[in-house]
Amino acid sequence: MIATLEPVAVRAARLVLVDDDAGLRLALQELLVDAGYAVVGEAGNGVDGLAVITRCQPDVVLLDLRMPGMGGVEVARALRDRAPAVRVIMLSAYGDLGLQRLLGDLGVSAYLVKGCPSRRIVAAIDAAMAQDREAS
Repeated sequence: MIATLEPVAVRAARLVLVDDDAGLRLALQELLVDAGYAVVGEAGNGVDGLAVITRCQPDVVLLDLRMPGMGGVEVARALRDRAPAVRVIMLSAYGDLGLQRLLGDLGVSAYLVKGCPSRRIVAAIDAAMAQDREAS
């Protein structure tokens, strides 16, 4: 009997990355693809991010808090109105409890400090997807 290899399971989440740091976007994309996610789009600022999100219709957006022009809070507000099913994970260089409460009110699923272990990013995406299933 010949053994057949099963394809590597792909996680169900379709992701968009929005961050003004191209190097970080590349590192996140490599991490997430290796973890089995489908990265379907990326953008370097909030305005372009909204366009990519509208076009790609992801399940989860990893979104930088501070970007030139339209920042992450403004993008999260727009998504709450335009695409409420999209889960948002906010990334920031700063830990700020007050901001975490505001983001929770905007429906942001998680707030992660950049440089956190990659397993926390994967866990946050999986948790956001689980919230989506629980809401259905």
